[in-house]
Parts: sequence; structure tokens; C-alpha cells
Amino acid sequence: MVDRKSGARRGRPGGPDPKKIMLIVKILYDNQEGLWLREIANRARLHPSTVSHYIETFLAPIVEDRKLGEEKPILRMIRLKPLVIEKISQGESLSNILRYLKLMEKFRSI
Repeated sequence: MVDRKSGARRGRPGGPDPKKIMLIVKILYDNQEGLWLREIANRARLHPSTVSHYIETFLAPIVEDRKLGEEKPILRMIRLKPLVIEKISQGESLSNILRYLKLMEKFRSI
């Protein structure tokens, strides 16, 4: 939203909200067997489309996403990858885990 007088943007800065990302990761870490997308949204008090967007856009490298239904999934079960759970248990930060996974992808492509 733009302020009419000053022309400056108001509200939260654009881009991903780190608090929402960390909340989703914490919920998944606390439920390592996995949760349905709607259950994650309910526990995070976020709209399911927001949770879906964050999972597909920012958390894809660290989650396993199982879908029931071909084109438009009816149900989605999401959980953290075992390696991610292990790294979080060892006290690694999410940014370090993402860097590590990107590096592993580069090695696999060689």
C-alpha cells in the first residue's frame, strides 16, 4: 500500500516473512512424522495458500511433499527431510542447512 502524501510504501517490507518460515519449520520439526497442509496452516494460524506458497517457494529443498491427486492435489502430506531433522537437532541454523543442501545439489550435478 502506498501513502498518498509521502508516496512511501507502508506495512511489512516485500519478500518472504522469516517469522512465517521459521514457524512452519518449527511446526514440522515438532511433528516429524509429517502433517497435512491444512493442519500446518491451522497450527500456524496462516491461510493454506500462504503455507503452500512458502513450502513450494522457500522450503522445497528441506521438505518432502507427498500429494494425493494428479493435477490439483486433494491432500498434501509435508514433513522435513531426515537430514534436515538431524541438522536441526545438532543446532544448525536454517540458513546453514539451506547452504549445505545447495552445495550437495551442485555436487550431485557434477
